[in-house]
Amino acid sequence: MVLSIDTGFDILGLALLDENLQLVFSVNYRQLGTFSEKLVEKIDFHLKEYNIEKQQINKVVVNKGPGGYTGLRVGITTAKTLTYALKLPLYAYVSLDVLQYKHRHYEGRTVVAINAGRKEAYIKVFENGKSSDINLIKQQELPEILSEKDLLITKNLTVNHPKMIEEKESLAVEGAEFAISKSLLENPITLEPIYMRKD
Repeated sequence: MVLSIDTGFDILGLALLDENLQLVFSVNYRQLGTFSEKLVEKIDFHLKEYNIEKQQINKVVVNKGPGGYTGLRVGITTAKTLTYALKLPLYAYVSLDVLQYKHRHYEGRTVVAINAGRKEAYIKVFENGKSSDINLIKQQELPEILSEKDLLITKNLTVNHPKMIEEKESLAVEGAEFAISKSLLENPITLEPIYMRKD
């Protein structure tokens, strides 16, 4: 079974999928205190609720960002601990890639933007099967990048655009499907959250 953890935003997302990537459970919690206090507790609670032993998990997936750095660090540390203790492979995904993946059938250019705080946004542009690097820009610069035909997908960010979709839930389910299908294996020793600021 695949345990997926998303602590990249203001929602704690957990999902468990079977070997065929069929959903066993998915839960989203609005942040109640710090993720570090809740994450292990919630994992244990839902595994017990579904009568699943930790030994039945054979893969762990985690969001590596970009997103909220503190939350990402908690999720990654927990994922590393589980994979080390249970001797499991660790998979990780880029949040911007998964946000686009949910809408991959759109035929035009897609711009994905995540609130980075400090009036900034992480963005990535997808077009014709290719994507840009992740960029950190001022939120006020975003309208200059967009055309009316672009699909804009946002997380924790509202922009006046005719084709805007604001994703409200965690990426735990789609992140697991994406990371496993793309074989995004990570080294648990070296995996760190994506953080683009230099200060």
